Amino acid sequence: MGVHIDAISTLKIIQGAGNPPPLPFIDIETPTNGAVKVGAVFQGEVKEKQYSFDQIEWHTYKGPVSIYKNGTVISFRSLNAKDDESDIAEYKVTNIDRTPPKKPTLTFSRKSSSISKDPVTITASFPGGDVVKKQYSFDNKKWENYTADVKVDFNRTVYFRAVDEAGNAAVTKTTINNIIPDLTIKLTGSVKKNQAVWTWNKIKGSGFTVSYIVKLDGKIMAVQQGNSFKVTDPGKHTLSVQAVVNFPGVGTERSKVQAYTLVTKGDTVDPKISKLTAAVKKYDVTFKIKASDNVGITKYIAKLDKQKTQTFDGSVTEIKMSGFAVGKHSVSVIAYDAAGNKSKTKKVTFTVKDATAPGKVLTLNAPVVTSKYKGSFSWLAAKDNSGKIAKYQIQLDNGKIYTSTKNSISISKLTAGTHTYRVRAIDKAKNVGAWSARKSFTVEDMTAPSKVSVKTRVSGNNVTFTWNTPKDNVGVAKYILKYGNKTVTLNKSAKKYTITGIDSGTCRYEMVAVDAAGNKSKEVKGKFTVKQSLTSINAVEALREVESMFEPCALFAPQEDVLAYSNELKTAANLSDAVSLAADKKEDRGLLAALS
Repeated sequence: MGVHIDAISTLKIIQGAGNPPPLPFIDIETPTNGAVKVGAVFQGEVKEKQYSFDQIEWHTYKGPVSIYKNGTVISFRSLNAKDDESDIAEYKVTNIDRTPPKKPTLTFSRKSSSISKDPVTITASFPGGDVVKKQYSFDNKKWENYTADVKVDFNRTVYFRAVDEAGNAAVTKTTINNIIPDLTIKLTGSVKKNQAVWTWNKIKGSGFTVSYIVKLDGKIMAVQQGNSFKVTDPGKHTLSVQAVVNFPGVGTERSKVQAYTLVTKGDTVDPKISKLTAAVKKYDVTFKIKASDNVGITKYIAKLDKQKTQTFDGSVTEIKMSGFAVGKHSVSVIAYDAAGNKSKTKKVTFTVKDATAPGKVLTLNAPVVTSKYKGSFSWLAAKDNSGKIAKYQIQLDNGKIYTSTKNSISISKLTAGTHTYRVRAIDKAKNVGAWSARKSFTVEDMTAPSKVSVKTRVSGNNVTFTWNTPKDNVGVAKYILKYGNKTVTLNKSAKKYTITGIDSGTCRYEMVAVDAAGNKSKEVKGKFTVKQSLTSINAVEALREVESMFEPCALFAPQEDVLAYSNELKTAANLSDAVSLAADKKEDRGLLAALS
């Protein structure tokens, strides 16, 4: 968090309104060449925290404040709920130090004008009493602690630095350039075509210049800085090289002379490859070569994708390679003759496409179908040699083919009944795998028929129900009609039903359509009213009908009309009397006729 300041000479408490003053703290108490963060801990009741550099303009305190200049004074105060000011805590920053120490001074084991193969020893002194780190480096990046003299074995630059407690640094640099380097010359050579080429190592170091005296067959040919020499004349040649190292203002050193002999050859004509083509067939490639040479081609060296090389006889005109992986490839071919002359590299690029179909999908899962006839289909992913299945094709029954980039798919608008599906995989190269075995599944009918539209027509003591066949995704299997305490099941082809011999009164009914899966439509509820009483001729049948059928219908009457219900009871009683009278006096049919 930082260093709390309790009793430091740079802290002052200035009398304010008497509320507890803030307690300042700093993040760095020791000397530093960077910024110091000064903060405060506020005491007592605090509504607002503030800081200022002049005690005139106050700023809202949100956290420690960075101070970059030594001697800066910062003040802190707080306000309570009544806007009473606290005592002011004032702190002066005194530990910022940006003055570097004195630079190190150096002494050397020998004068810079003295050339020798011996190393140079450097002794460093660090004046001033504020140095806390003494260091040296050979690259001005990686620093080592200086604890003893530094020994330099070859010409190079050495750095020394003094670092004070605040992190300020002073650097002294020196370059050693009077150490004689290794002057050993390693001369080699080779013959390329009809050309002899010699090369040798460079003398490395700093503080001097190097030139090379080159002699060919005993004659000086050049004094040069480069480290190679070429000869195109046929025959036997000997080249000698000597290095001359010049130390400016000091002197010169020479290496021993090195010599090397080469013999050039007669045939200098390179073979030539005029044409190289590649014919790809699945994973095999045939390369056709057209090449020529003044003497004859002895061999071809083919390099595949800059890695693997193969050598072929120079008499061939076709090179066959097999087992290529899918992807882009290149083959480079060079022709050689007996003299070692070689052609320019001829390169051909080609692409091997995936020619292997994905494997067969082995496992199909039973789909899960929702009430909206949407099925979720899934299967075990197919395997492919490239590992790049692009998509799957899904065939439902023997009809439509769907496509999915995953090993699952959702298909809507499935129809009720038994179905099958099968799947095949297609890779990114459009190779089509074999169809899987078919998976059977059943979609249950979950759709109820639509509501039946029923009409009733009362004629005398009969009522006729008529309706149209409601819609259903599969088809209506039957109708159920309820009236009174009766339930009638009607055939799916019925569109009309008549109830006869009904006495006067009001009766309720309900009707639903039912499909083969047992799904029922919404109930159609209604009622009908028969105003006409049964005739005396049908009194006996009417009474039976009243007892067995209309008595429950009459039970609905009190909910509608109490008086009508009472009249129905009276009618039933009259009918009963009429039946008895008919039995006793069959001859008096006129009376029964009058009852109607």
